[in-house]
This record gives sequence, C-alpha cells and structure tokens, in this order.
Amino acid sequence: MDKWLMKGQNKEDSPKLERKRKPEKETSEASTSSIEVEYAVPIPSSSLTSVGLATSESNNPQTKKIKRLNKFNDLWLQEPNFLSWLCKDSKMKDGNDLAHCMLCSVSIIAHKSDLIRHMNSDRHKKKSLEIQNIPKISNYLPVMDLEINVRKAELKLAGALAENNIPISFSDILGPLCKEIFADSVIAKNMNLHRTKAMAIINNVLGNTFLEDIYEKLRGEKMFFSLIMDETTDQSSLKQCCFTAVVYDEKTNKVEHLFLDMVELSSGTAKGLYDCLHQMLRNKNISIENMVGFSSDTTNVMVGEHCSVFALLKKDLPHIALVKCSCHMIHLSSSKACLKLPRNVEDFFAFCWSSLQ
Repeated sequence: MDKWLMKGQNKEDSPKLERKRKPEKETSEASTSSIEVEYAVPIPSSSLTSVGLATSESNNPQTKKIKRLNKFNDLWLQEPNFLSWLCKDSKMKDGNDLAHCMLCSVSIIAHKSDLIRHMNSDRHKKKSLEIQNIPKISNYLPVMDLEINVRKAELKLAGALAENNIPISFSDILGPLCKEIFADSVIAKNMNLHRTKAMAIINNVLGNTFLEDIYEKLRGEKMFFSLIMDETTDQSSLKQCCFTAVVYDEKTNKVEHLFLDMVELSSGTAKGLYDCLHQMLRNKNISIENMVGFSSDTTNVMVGEHCSVFALLKKDLPHIALVKCSCHMIHLSSSKACLKLPRNVEDFFAFCWSSLQ
C-alpha cells in the first residue's frame, strides 16, 4: 500500500516539474531567436571585403617591397673614372635623380652600376677617344707675357715670406706698398697679393713643387739617405710624427737636411711608429733599402734594445746604423754631472737666472 501511494505521488510531482521547466525552454528559445535576429542584420559589402583581405593577409603574410629612389652621390665626381665626363643633371625621372654624360650628351639614372655600364659602352669609348684628339683652346690663346711676369712676382714674394719666416699677414701691407713704391711698373700695378692668396700659393704651389723635387731626388737607384724621426709627447688621442731625410747632394757637394712629411697617428707604440714609417715611405714611392742610418731621441720606444723602432728596422736592414740625438745626449750627461755639484752652486745659478729675468 505504501509503495502504491509513493508511486502515485511521484506521478503527480512529475507534471509539476515539467511545468516548471517549460518556461526555461521558452526563454532559451527566445534568447536563441533573439541572437539569430541580431546576426541577421545585413553587413555592408565594404566591411566584408576588408575582413576578407585581413584574413587573407593574416593567412599569407608577405612583406611589401619598398621602392627606393636613386640619389646622385657627389663623391662620384671625385672618382678618376667619372671625373672627366660626369655631372649631375638638373632634371628628374619618376623621383629619381639623373646623371649627365658631358661627352655623349645623354642622361643616365643615378645608379653606379648604370654609370659603369655607360662608361664601358662602345659609344662612350668612341666619344672619349674623339675628345682626346681635339686640341685645347689654351693652345690657340697663349698666356700674355705680362700675366706670366705678374705670376712670377707673386710667387717670389710668397716664397720670400715663407723662406724668412715672415708672417703671412704681412702680405696685406707688402702688396699695396709695392704698388705705391713702383708706381711706374705695370707688373706692380697688376699684382694682387694678400694673406689668403699668399697662403694658397705657399701650400698648393710652392710646397707641393718642392716636396715633389725632394721625393724625386730620394727615388734614385743609389741615393742613400738617413732618416731623423721624432714624435710629439702630448696626451691627446692623435699624435704628430715628423720625418727628415739627411742626404748628400753630388751637385752641390753638401749634406742636406730635407723635410719629408709630418704624419698624424693614434698609436705611440714601437709597432705603430714602425708601421707609420713604412707607410710614409711607401706613399712617397721611396725605397727603404736605400736607408743607411736612423736617428731619434733616446727613449726606449725609439732605440730600446728589444722592442723599439730601431730594433724592428734592424731586422729588415741589418746594415743600418743608429745615431742618437746629440741634444738629448748632452742634456742627459749635463743632468748627471750636476748631481755631483754642491747644492749651493745650483742655488747660485738659479738665483742668477731668475734675477736676469
């Protein structure tokens, strides 16, 4: 009986549970229908295409190549292969700079490979040969005698300033003074020499000419020479190293001291100074085999026994001789000798020197 009553209660309870669950189903159906309605709103085609492109780009990532524009490099004008015919064109093509060939009268894209291709072309080679055979205008228009004499006067005045260690600024007074003194001279009237022009003549004309004469003299087959080398002792990153050659001139029957060069270097070690010496002679096309003597101060870097500039030279040139600087030797010997003198003698000489000043 009890079991039957319990079954009856279960049957009565089950419909109630179903009634309670029905609203949940309805709400769920309503929510799903609302979601379907929301997604049923039409989407513009432009947004669909943008979404499609974005998905395709994300699936197939490809880097887009950046188009670089060709720019004319002014350093090309200094290269020997382009110096005689290349110049920059004022026009542009699609944003790219153009180069102009003065021989062929054509414009080229400003790219070095294109310039080399044009230079090696048959047309350009033919034009360059034709230009070489054309005589220069200066052959038909010779320089007048007056202009030559004016140039000679300016060269001699600038050389006199340099030879006698006269300040270059004195040329601002010397030029007008010559015009005033030699009022009847046509050469003095046409001469214009001031400090800027005098400095340019000394550095670029006279200096280069004299140095080339010295290098040509040392390039002789049996022209033996000695080298004097000295460097600055400052604490800066760049140091200056000076080279002077001592050579016997057969024409004048005299021993000459010739200035070679002053080189900047960053290393003050024996190896760095040795490489600097070799590079200096190599740039001047002077054979180091003709070097028979070496002179410098008495520092360990220069004339040390084991690792010095002279020790490295001795390996390459067994016949080379060493002559230490006499000024340094006298200074060292006098310093050692003064240590043996009484203290009052040194004080007396110090007092005499200070009183004279």
